[in-house]
Amino acid sequence: MTQVNSQLLFIDGFAGPGRYEGGEDGSPIIALKAAILNRRFQQAPPKCEVQFVFIEEDPDRVEALRGELEAFIRRHPLPAWISYDVEHEEFAPYLSAELDRLARDIWTRRR
Repeated sequence: MTQVNSQLLFIDGFAGPGRYEGGEDGSPIIALKAAILNRRFQQAPPKCEVQFVFIEEDPDRVEALRGELEAFIRRHPLPAWISYDVEHEEFAPYLSAELDRLARDIWTRRR
């Protein structure tokens, strides 16, 4: 997918705190690790932008996730082709609104 697309979007709808009580990485950290520590991408970066959107409804988990991501990025700086956002939102309404916005943008460009 990174060879034929100009953008790749990864959405984690229930991102959690970034790290679990037992110390295990949460899905946002696992996803970022998979991208930046990928041997193929370290040899030749992908030809597209990769954006991660981490959505979490619980405010305490959002705060914890932001802290975990900041700590992770200090240890593993993100390459220029990766960006991420943490959204403090409920997943279904957020995704529905974003898909509606995308459909409107596509419809407008086709006119």
